[in-house]
Amino acid sequence: MSLDEEYRHVRHAAAISRMDHVTVVRIQGDDATEAVDAICSGDLWVRDGRMRQTLVLDDAGAPVADVYVCPDDDSCFLMFEGVETSEIADAMGRHAEPDLDAELVDLAGAYDLISVNGPYAWEVMSKWLTPDIIGLPYLSFYHFGQSTCFRAGKTGEYGYDLLIPVDFVAEAWQELSALVATIGGGEASLRTLDLCALENGFFSVRHGSVSGLTPLELQLQWRVSARKRFPGVEAVEARRRKGIGRRLTYFTSREPVSPEDEIRDGDTLV
Repeated sequence: MSLDEEYRHVRHAAAISRMDHVTVVRIQGDDATEAVDAICSGDLWVRDGRMRQTLVLDDAGAPVADVYVCPDDDSCFLMFEGVETSEIADAMGRHAEPDLDAELVDLAGAYDLISVNGPYAWEVMSKWLTPDIIGLPYLSFYHFGQSTCFRAGKTGEYGYDLLIPVDFVAEAWQELSALVATIGGGEASLRTLDLCALENGFFSVRHGSVSGLTPLELQLQWRVSARKRFPGVEAVEARRRKGIGRRLTYFTSREPVSPEDEIRDGDTLV
């Protein structure tokens, strides 16, 4: 399927995607949120059932992980891309207080993540799950059976990320694909999701153009706390004192994008 076709699915109907680039883990224990807070750059003032976007930075202050933090009673979901689970576990081991009651549970192999995005994604989800899905606020989640629906998405359209036990993924994919097809949609690749996210002002931690840049150049200051210490904070403070010499931005064109056009690693819009 061409980029143009996939793009139309996301922008004009609904698209289903495999989210293999996103890792989901669960941090369990009474101090789960505190342990996560120790490695994230943002303030985690978020209620159970809601989601907060934040970052994990390296020692140079550059983002290495794009993270959703999702508190859930006495535990916390982490949805992230850019690093391996072992790197998140290592960061928690180095930066969280050793006496905190928190345990990382890797959900890989037990669950898969698929998503539905598009202006009519809500219609697909209301038929597949429940009409009540229409009222689920952005950056919130709820459980159904053994699965979880995260109302997220970075494309600028309605977006739902579904964490489903592997035993039920094939059936869910088939049912959702059929519903998506009834409104003229189809499957969309990561390449298309990244393009739509860029149009909506979201950065990709996997893209080569952001390498070496801090949240200041990336205009992600809203994901950086001014009150707490976190990995990479010294580098961010030093860059702020020095002043920002450039910042990453983007532009739009009235010319349509051809299916052959693509964003390649190393392309930079400054």
